[in-house]
Amino acid sequence: NSATVNWETEEGEEYFILVGSRDGSGGEFVLSVSEFTPTENDQCPNAIPFDISETAAVITGSTEDATNDYAFGSGYCGAPLDTAGVWYTVEGTGDGLSVSTCGQNDYNSAISIFTGSDCGKLECLTGIATRDPACEFNGVTAAWLSKENEIYHVYVHGSAQNSYGSFDLAAEKFVANLYNGFC
Repeated sequence: NSATVNWETEEGEEYFILVGSRDGSGGEFVLSVSEFTPTENDQCPNAIPFDISETAAVITGSTEDATNDYAFGSGYCGAPLDTAGVWYTVEGTGDGLSVSTCGQNDYNSAISIFTGSDCGKLECLTGIATRDPACEFNGVTAAWLSKENEIYHVYVHGSAQNSYGSFDLAAEKFVANLYNGFC
């Protein structure tokens, strides 16, 4: 019955906080405001490279100290982009690639994949917020046919408001079905 909002502030700027409820009911609450240092890969230009030169790789991450990269309601890439997230990059191999939060995952995660080298001009390639039945609905998996040497930006974020948590991000390459595996 609580909510958390992380945002990046500007020095000297005044912020107003509106407290409400999901269902319109009223009641007492305690408001706590605290400062934190955002995680290293909180913003796209600081994305952590994810090397999958072998068959598969796993990296541990968290959105708990992340801020929102997109204004509320301003973006969509397989899922709304209005929750806090962290960034990774993966180099294409010409194979099918998949990234997944199906390992250790303690929140409602989503994954959005972007193309483009300029963080200010990324284009959505694919995204997913639907929990993966292959991992007993404990995470999500995004898959795509990659182009060799192309850099893909992987944004791991929440799939619903107030979704923050930690995860193991697994990436692997696979042989794509060339006849009907991808459009």
